[in-house]
Amino acid sequence: MNVVGYGGGTNSTAMLIGLWQRRIPVDLILFADPGGEQPHTYAYLEIMDRWLAEHGMPPITRVWYTTRDGQRLTLEQECLRSASLPSIAYGYKKCSLKHKVSPQEKFCRHDPHCQKVWAGGGRVVKFIGYDAGEPERRERVRERDEADRKYQKEYPLMEWGWDRDRCIQAIQEAGLPLPGKSSCFFCPSMKRREIRTLYHRYPELLGRALAMEDRARPHLTSIKGLGRNWAWREFLEHDKGQLAFPQVFPEDNLPCSCGGGHHMSPAILVKAAASILTNEKSRKAVGWVLTAVLSPIILLLAFFCTTFSGGAEHNRTVVDLCFHGGAVPEGTPAEYQAYIQEMRDSFALLDAAMQAVEGQMEEGDGLDDIRVKAVFFALYFGADDPAAHAGQAFVDCFVTYEERTRTVTTVDEEGNEVETQETYTVAVSISDFQQVWQNIRHLTGAEATPEQQANADSVYNVVKYGASTGTEGWIPGTDVPFIGADGFCSPIGAGWESRVTSEFGYRRDPFTGETRGHTGMDLAVPTGTPVRAALPGTVTAAQYHSSYGYYVMIDHGNGLSTLYAHNSQLLVRVGQTVETGDIVSLSGSTGRSTGPHLHFEVRVNGQRTNPRYYLPTTSYEE
Repeated sequence: MNVVGYGGGTNSTAMLIGLWQRRIPVDLILFADPGGEQPHTYAYLEIMDRWLAEHGMPPITRVWYTTRDGQRLTLEQECLRSASLPSIAYGYKKCSLKHKVSPQEKFCRHDPHCQKVWAGGGRVVKFIGYDAGEPERRERVRERDEADRKYQKEYPLMEWGWDRDRCIQAIQEAGLPLPGKSSCFFCPSMKRREIRTLYHRYPELLGRALAMEDRARPHLTSIKGLGRNWAWREFLEHDKGQLAFPQVFPEDNLPCSCGGGHHMSPAILVKAAASILTNEKSRKAVGWVLTAVLSPIILLLAFFCTTFSGGAEHNRTVVDLCFHGGAVPEGTPAEYQAYIQEMRDSFALLDAAMQAVEGQMEEGDGLDDIRVKAVFFALYFGADDPAAHAGQAFVDCFVTYEERTRTVTTVDEEGNEVETQETYTVAVSISDFQQVWQNIRHLTGAEATPEQQANADSVYNVVKYGASTGTEGWIPGTDVPFIGADGFCSPIGAGWESRVTSEFGYRRDPFTGETRGHTGMDLAVPTGTPVRAALPGTVTAAQYHSSYGYYVMIDHGNGLSTLYAHNSQLLVRVGQTVETGDIVSLSGSTGRSTGPHLHFEVRVNGQRTNPRYYLPTTSYEE
């Protein structure tokens, strides 16, 4: 009797594929459902069921925890009833034992095939998906496995020598999509960036997780929330880590009709860059990162256009091309194309190294991948063989390693919970950035100049916030997305109601004085305010219009689209996919405008409608 405990992730999926390839029979595949898995996991179960049926393997059997009277009890229901959080938040694993291990054990105890094996004095074979890159997990349970009288534990991935990369390869070769990470949507082990992803993709689930945390917080003493030593709600309220994508630079030098501030012509800056980049001696002197006096402004320049007069779609930045990919404009010298490709390859190596390091981090901690790559970019763009530096040694500069002890709860053969102490190594992210620079000097031998350090900050801000100055000058409430219960995001954050200067409908035209229809809503915000996508969708327009100025239009599907006008800078391109809350532009006063503001439209099947019907009210946050 061969049993697979399927977790819905990469390892267990690859293990099923490998078992089929080797013609190793599988009699039972169990998936323990705590009732709170993220939607992509449930969707993947359907994909796997189809694959299993096509390959003559048994379907996945869903099991879950039930009370003594036979009623299902999800982990979310249990936490809400008891006004508590999942036990892993307190440092225990009882939630996994109760809602993952126990339902599978109970099913096997009542399965006639398993009973027959045990009645004959045999052991049921249980396949476990530890990969070849995590031998320490196998060693921790070896003694217990050998003493188990009911199950013979087998670790086929380790036997085959399949590490994580080999597992991914097996899934891809089988023609299957890669599964997402399997975890509850309220799991305290989630990394900060996973919480942000939940914020964008499944705001309703995030709301339920926050409701669980809010209910438990009055009773918490040793921890603060779902993040253990921090609360998810506080993290989200203060988080400035929402992604922006700097991809388009204004193509014309339009005057600012509000009369405030200074607007530097992109053409002038491009010519300044061109004078350097076409001179071999100057280029070598400043380096391709373009340090000293010209940084960080030059980092925003689109200096790839061979004539330096291309349209907005061609005005792409080096930072954008390296961090976000895309086609390099035609006519770009082969030398520069090589620099970009080398940096992209190096980033792929850094991703793998960061994944390995994060595997040793505690719940709630994580690396800022943009920060790591921004530093690497500042140090090695244009250098000889940058990939040689893109290993774990570089990533280790951003963490420190500590030896810690923890209590591990296991279940013995009688079904009793047993607690033991174990020592383990944990990677801890470094918050003191000067320490990071010191580590880089000591561990890699690279001596970062003040200009390179300044460039790293500028690149980081460009990638994360859409401007080299970061969030400087942003008005309160715009630094994080403000999303309503139905998933619709305010383009300028919370408190938008107080910034409405002109409603949808008929009004007096500010230029002619005539009564005319106003096709959207005007929101007064300073130039440079981040403008966020209201919903997920595809960018259908990112260009200049005589009335709208620089504007963005996004198609959200089902006939719904939104438009954002009078911007000072566009940060997306046509065809790009965006998520709810992504920064798509920076506000301004371009086009037919009397001052800095955002003109926001909602269209249904091409017809303009009142944005107030869709925008979230500020009371939603309370």
